[in-house]
Amino acid sequence: MNKRLDFYDAGMDSARITAAETETVHIQNRLWTLASRTTGQDPHSIPAGLLIQSLNEVFDLAEKRQDALENRVPNTVLYLLFAVSFAAIAFIAYSSGLSSRRHAGSTGIFALLIAFVLITIIDLDRPREGLIRISQDSMRRIQTQLANFGPATRAD
Repeated sequence: MNKRLDFYDAGMDSARITAAETETVHIQNRLWTLASRTTGQDPHSIPAGLLIQSLNEVFDLAEKRQDALENRVPNTVLYLLFAVSFAAIAFIAYSSGLSSRRHAGSTGIFALLIAFVLITIIDLDRPREGLIRISQDSMRRIQTQLANFGPATRAD
């Protein structure tokens, strides 16, 4: 879990991101090897089967989180948003010119609203940078709970 948090805390530092990803894959491989050995010793063991199932779920969740970070709004869509915004403001300016009346307040507010929407879309699309960040509090709480739980004990 520490490496997962390191991954998200790395920000835009590509060396730290790569190091955390590499260590995460190494840990996943070690866990899978241990689980495979455990299952190989007793393939009909219910706890071993549950362990394999749990590891699969953990690995799947890690991949979904990674995929969510890598999925970006295509540049074509961003260009289209900018073009539509520019066209909308141009139409307002043209309309103001035809009517020979300036609507500076409403035109300014409309331009600011468009800018805020574009900034929010771009910010949401880039979770490692900008104002809107993905909280890692849930992972930190789990880490604390696991640390407080202590080593697994066996009841005989």
